[in-house]
Amino acid sequence: EDVASILLEANACIDLADPDGWTPLCYALAHGEVDCARLLASRLDSDPFKKEMHVDLVQDLQEELLESCSVNAGPDAVTTLVKELAPLGFLGKPDAGVAK
Repeated sequence: EDVASILLEANACIDLADPDGWTPLCYALAHGEVDCARLLASRLDSDPFKKEMHVDLVQDLQEELLESCSVNAGPDAVTTLVKELAPLGFLGKPDAGVAK
């Protein structure tokens, strides 16, 4: 989160996606970086268009992101991410990606 904060203070663009279509928020989610994901999501509140774009992207990739999170950071991280980000509209199906 510290590095993300520094980059955001320097006006880093959080909307740029890599060739696979993943943004920094996607990587934070896939690696279970709850604080970083929360920080990135909070930066989208000031621009409804950008927030909607990110919400759509995360919802489209939700299963893949949460499965990656489970592998990279464990099932508890998935639970925490869903709890933290579902109310913000980013993660819509709480059971997606969670091993049964």
